[in-house]
Amino acid sequence: GDQDLQSEIKAHHDAFVSWAWGVGHGKIEALRLLVRPDDGELKAHEVEIHASAILPPVTVGGGVPAPTDTAAVMQQLTASLSKTSEETANANQLAREVLELKREKEETSKNRLKKLHGTVTTLIRNAASNDDERPAPNVPESCQRFYKCESAGMADQELTYQFQERKLGDVSFAHGTVQQIWNGSYL
Repeated sequence: GDQDLQSEIKAHHDAFVSWAWGVGHGKIEALRLLVRPDDGELKAHEVEIHASAILPPVTVGGGVPAPTDTAAVMQQLTASLSKTSEETANANQLAREVLELKREKEETSKNRLKKLHGTVTTLIRNAASNDDERPAPNVPESCQRFYKCESAGMADQELTYQFQERKLGDVSFAHGTVQQIWNGSYL
């Protein structure tokens, strides 16, 4: 018994001294010592040190379970994860709604048709209709392209291009006319 223990201690001591010498002389690069306790007393000491130094102290009514109460710890972890999951889902939903609002705002700012007064879009739909009694269901694509232009100058170019597509390249407008149409001022 004691003789075996003494020889094990000597073997561990010799291994540690060899390791320390190798580190000291630059023969070993890794500076990590891994202790794997196989002795019951050493394991009990490790648990005791862990409980006293690492775990938070248990206070009366503090809600921190004793280190041996695994079921209570798991229950708290499960409840915490469930709550975190719910809150993450709520945060994700809010983020999606904010993103959708930003997209709608961008689309509205880029699409001048949505900024025009309702009577102007009705006037355009009436002009585009093939039926004398009902306006067209939608604003024609050519008008949408015209109103989606970022400036009056680009709208003038779009209108000139559309007339050229219809073999009416000689059509032109007086200065400011395209800008007034692009702004929705038909008066």
